[in-house]
Amino acid sequence: MTTRVLSVSFAVALLLMVPSAALSQNTCPAAVPNDGVDDAPALQSCLNSGGDVALPFGVFTLASHGLAITQPYTTFRSLGQRATIQASPTLTQKMLTAAVNGFTLADLEFDGNKHGRIGSRDILCIPDAQGNRPANIDIAASYYWIHHVVSKHALCGSGLGLRGTGYTVEDNVVIDNGWEAGSYPPGVEPWADGMTVLDCRYSTVRNNFFANNTDLDIAVGGGPNCTVTGNVIVHDTTYGFAGLSIGNFADAGQFRGVHQGSVFQNNTITSSTDKLSIGILVGAHPWATHPDYDVSNAGLVSGNTAAGAVINLLLEGFAAGTIYGNQLYGHQGTRGMNCSVSVDMAGWHFPPSSVQGSVYGLENDLATSGNPCVPMGVWGPSAAVTGIPNGATYPPGSSITANASAADPDGWVTRIDYFANGGYVGSAFSAPWSLTAHGVGAGTYVVHAVATDNMGFQSRSSPITFYVQ
Repeated sequence: MTTRVLSVSFAVALLLMVPSAALSQNTCPAAVPNDGVDDAPALQSCLNSGGDVALPFGVFTLASHGLAITQPYTTFRSLGQRATIQASPTLTQKMLTAAVNGFTLADLEFDGNKHGRIGSRDILCIPDAQGNRPANIDIAASYYWIHHVVSKHALCGSGLGLRGTGYTVEDNVVIDNGWEAGSYPPGVEPWADGMTVLDCRYSTVRNNFFANNTDLDIAVGGGPNCTVTGNVIVHDTTYGFAGLSIGNFADAGQFRGVHQGSVFQNNTITSSTDKLSIGILVGAHPWATHPDYDVSNAGLVSGNTAAGAVINLLLEGFAAGTIYGNQLYGHQGTRGMNCSVSVDMAGWHFPPSSVQGSVYGLENDLATSGNPCVPMGVWGPSAAVTGIPNGATYPPGSSITANASAADPDGWVTRIDYFANGGYVGSAFSAPWSLTAHGVGAGTYVVHAVATDNMGFQSRSSPITFYVQ
């Protein structure tokens, strides 16, 4: 199957065509665009004053230092057409940081100028003692709003790093951050995430566009009730490791690897051949098998689409979560995941049997149970309950027969298990997969079927409801 990849330029233009709610005047006149002079001191002075900091169209240069939002409830944005803040080749720091609550960042473009700074790359992209590298934007705050921002060409680290509670990050464009794996000195880590969501508590990341970031496009490290939805991820020119990663970062503190109540839904990941190793990665990083990196709860992962990656869905080291109804197709290519690193890659590990039943709908593209650098397309079965119309009503004491339609594209279905109201009812072992319940008592019954194929993979059907009254 040929995978269609959305045009990056078209998608960016479409997303950013939303007009800015322009402020009335330039509130930082000391910073003059397009003059080639270091604008960092003037911009920082304006940010230190707080309030509305609005920049006119043009390019502002950061040479001596990065910027910091230092006053709560600051608005930092463009005045009308989007202004660009660009890193000078001499910049050694992150472009923008914030550790105060309630700010708004809108309608600005942050250009890390990775090509202009390549002479510094092999020094600056060696992580410091805290593992930091010169990212574009790094936020550690709460109740902030980031929208219609472009973050591109980060030297390494991340295009946009997020921590905190109650924030909303929406309608942004995060593209072409970091360097594709290649020749660079040992110890240098020049790749970059698109958006590193280190800590996501009661927060929302939605309707953002990502393209050709060189590590993880969206990486979520932990936090309860985080919503990641409606994001589009494209890899058409540059190789990346994974599109959406639901993992474990120490920055999430007590919530590291805990995504309880979180929802990862309706995200779309597409890739050209050998431009993305993993579409959706659920669990610990494949290169980190220590239990400290495991995910205790992956939340709900449903309704996403992954197409064209080497492995569209990879499960690796998680203990609980609900994964179903993701559309996975067109796996292609052979480019592996960090295969040159000599570490224990024991493959993916399903959760304990006590929770394995909640993991279903893995339509295809699981990794092998050996080295995950070797992909194998595996198609699971599909099933649908038939014979009982959804919403049907029967008198008490009826005998009710359920059938199922079932298929498996690369093997055969061996068993259909039926469940009513969450409890096991019985199994059928041949088509039409019939099972009859006699003397059914009054009540409301929600029935689903689980199909098992010849390789042991399972898929769960959509439920149907009937009434006995």
